[in-house]
Amino acid sequence: MGYGLSSHIHTSKFRELREKLPVVIEMIDSTEKTEEFYNLISSELSDLPKGCLVTISPTEVKLRKFAEKSRQN
Repeated sequence: MGYGLSSHIHTSKFRELREKLPVVIEMIDSTEKTEEFYNLISSELSDLPKGCLVTISPTEVKLRKFAEKSRQN
């Protein structure tokens, strides 16, 4: 098993592996909104058959850059 240059996981046991890969979901918003969202989904997370970890941390935004709109000539 390996992790190649082209960002592909190489293994003969892919079905087994995909169930064991961690998933990270990041959201950036106010503490109040993230707490409210967590309260909405906490019961579903508690009912998951496998483990999970939820953290809420303060974030300092260093740069916020929007993509430039493409110009059509």
